[in-house]
Amino acid sequence: MVATKHAAARTHKAMLLAVLLPLSTSAFANTSQSTNLNLIQNQSLAEQRLFTQAQMAAETRAILPASVGVSSSQSLDLPNESVCFNIQQVLLDVADDAKADFQFLAKKLNKKSTGLIGSCVGEQGLQKIIDFAYYQILNQGYITSQVLLKPQDLASGQLVLSVIAGRVANIYRASDDPNIVLHNAMSIKTYDVLNLRKLEQSSQNLRLPYDTQAMIHIKPSDKTNENAGFSDLIVQRNKGNKIGTQLFVNNFGNQSTGIHQAGIGLNIAEPLWSNDNLYVQYLSTLDGINSTKLQANNQNLYLNYRYPFKNWQLKLSYNYNRYTQALAGLNHNPIYKGKTVRKQAQLSYLLYQSGDSKLTGIGEISHKDSKYYIDDLPILVQRRKSSNYRLALDFEKTFYNQSKLALEGGFSHGIGAFDALPSPERYYRDVDSRPLIWQFTGNYRLPLATANHRFGLNTRFFGQYSRDNLPAAEQFIIGDQYAVRGFDGKRLAAGNNGLVVGQEIYYQLPAKNPHQFYTAIDQGWVSADGLGSASKQATGAVLGYRFMTKRLSFDGFIGKPMRANGLSKNANVGFQIAFGY
Repeated sequence: MVATKHAAARTHKAMLLAVLLPLSTSAFANTSQSTNLNLIQNQSLAEQRLFTQAQMAAETRAILPASVGVSSSQSLDLPNESVCFNIQQVLLDVADDAKADFQFLAKKLNKKSTGLIGSCVGEQGLQKIIDFAYYQILNQGYITSQVLLKPQDLASGQLVLSVIAGRVANIYRASDDPNIVLHNAMSIKTYDVLNLRKLEQSSQNLRLPYDTQAMIHIKPSDKTNENAGFSDLIVQRNKGNKIGTQLFVNNFGNQSTGIHQAGIGLNIAEPLWSNDNLYVQYLSTLDGINSTKLQANNQNLYLNYRYPFKNWQLKLSYNYNRYTQALAGLNHNPIYKGKTVRKQAQLSYLLYQSGDSKLTGIGEISHKDSKYYIDDLPILVQRRKSSNYRLALDFEKTFYNQSKLALEGGFSHGIGAFDALPSPERYYRDVDSRPLIWQFTGNYRLPLATANHRFGLNTRFFGQYSRDNLPAAEQFIIGDQYAVRGFDGKRLAAGNNGLVVGQEIYYQLPAKNPHQFYTAIDQGWVSADGLGSASKQATGAVLGYRFMTKRLSFDGFIGKPMRANGLSKNANVGFQIAFGY
């Protein structure tokens, strides 16, 4: 009988919470855009920031170095010759199975802007045309192919160039590492036309595991006498430690659960012996250091697995976040808890690659499940269970001055897969549970150097746009050091649409290891989100110092809001120390 009464009391308490929480959350939400975000949104932001931070630690972007082009000319400067022939068309004599590889050359030579069609070409001009065509195929990565001019009658107005396609004869493993797995790493195979871009992609696949270096050597084939134009590939790899460990401490945590946090990251090279990589990170707040008014903590576990397959790459991510926070009460302080599990699968494909640029297509599907509790009683009206897919394009380019540009843009769309639930905000405002969100991000890095000094300019931006009414967990948020540097995150602003632009200038000390002083100004903007609040802008500035050695790295800065617009105006200090071995 007593147990029944207790059970009834717990049920009554849960029902009371289910009725009251939407009302109280709604009331809080109407003021959060000018003061603080509600608790759910704040913790959702913390989980998202931790997930993004772990992703950045797991995946190092490798932008191609700028290639040294053999010829920057895009047109011919043909000499005037007394004996010449008027050229009206250029044809290529190339093997049938290699025509697709060299189709670009025929198009280039037949373009009027190239300056060949309609020109009168003599002996010197023919040599210039051959050199020009050869430079074109070199710039496209066909480094073992050749262009020849066979005897022909030019009076017809047709010029025929013979292209001897350089091919792959054999692919060998270096003698010091006969166990290299090549089936999923090499994007080129025997008898393919040899292209440097395919070798670069293959080399990147071989270098994907932690602490691994790889090179692909080209040498004349043993069958040269029988097969002119054939080359052998020798794959060489240098492996370091199988497991890499990194310990880190920072104060980038959430204000409500404690800003000081520490973690450990593990990189495991080739767990399946297939040029793959596994990254595991565990992070927890430092409860003894944090100065939260009431008991609070936050823990995060992140796993990332990457597997290459020629021009494809599979990425699987898992994130588990748990936090606990005591809330101020009359008779006792109720314990508020939240658990979020995020699962994500991404498949990318290399669409295009040249000597200085790269275009990748990305497809992704993810699922997120969040549960919230008060004194271990589930808050059913705050349960979140969402799924979405994302399509995007990633573009990278390195310029002649060694500046680097990286852009990514695409959209995500909510779906009903994996038992997704409608958004809990539907109880108190109009919201789209399966929104369409356009997202973009980019950065540009420009190194500057004089005879004795090295400077640099880094520009970054990211944002999103949606015509839907977004749930709190999907809104764009500014006001912390991840979005607008200079702010401490105590007050945040959110909206359906937003943009952040940051400019950083650094000076690198003349030392063996990189030591940099930097200053940055960030500006963020969010639109009105349908709750009656106006659009907001925020501008912040930081002054910092960072260095990196083989084992140790440090980044510390002082931040100050320049234009708070209702956000926190407090100056703040941020730091992160990491030690790897």
